[in-house]
Amino acid sequence: MENALSKGVKIEDAQNDWITTPDTLPEGEIDNENPYPLPWTDIRSVSFGADDEYMYFKFQFWGNFPRNPVAYEGDLINGGGAQVCQMTFGPGVHDWAQLQTTLSYMDEASTSKVAEMPRLIHEAMISPTGQRDEQLDDIYEKFTREGLIGGGADTDYLLTAYPMKLFGFKCGDTITFHLVSEFKSQKYHHVAKDYVLAVADPLAGHGERIKYVLCSNTYEKLGVPADAYKKKE
Repeated sequence: MENALSKGVKIEDAQNDWITTPDTLPEGEIDNENPYPLPWTDIRSVSFGADDEYMYFKFQFWGNFPRNPVAYEGDLINGGGAQVCQMTFGPGVHDWAQLQTTLSYMDEASTSKVAEMPRLIHEAMISPTGQRDEQLDDIYEKFTREGLIGGGADTDYLLTAYPMKLFGFKCGDTITFHLVSEFKSQKYHHVAKDYVLAVADPLAGHGERIKYVLCSNTYEKLGVPADAYKKKE
């Protein structure tokens, strides 16, 4: 794992660069217009790489994740984590995946109840064969937690690895994606949000997309797609 990451890519991210953009939220929920100054919600760097068995991502933050849940100005932070968003691959327009790594302080059965111990979760939602139902945007062909995970409470990082076989990947294949961290509180849907390779326009719906050849040590910035920009309501 460390060998693959050391031979891969590392992207540094600025401190205190949380993002606030218009977003489509669940009914009745709102975003925090002034993110709380909690360093463990702020990405410091992202490293990624691959070998014959796994694809690896390491998100490092500007502070250690607490062991116990934190309330800021009376607002309890539920948890959050990092995402490899809208990863595309293969020849088909629907060959894509969403990879998520989450640290949760809340009970699995009730988001209003604090868990006895923080839980570290990773998951892959994959649609590799083009059968995605356009009317059900959140339906994936495959949902799995197969792979490796590390970091979380008392550390400053989230480390996750996904088997290459899940996607039919091999070294030399090309993928594209963008990177983000998101945290939720009892009051806010997004209490803090940080885009990697963020652009100056506050209406950009995510950071620049990244093009990466698996097992290589370089990447290409593809900019922010036009359809990622949001309209201010």
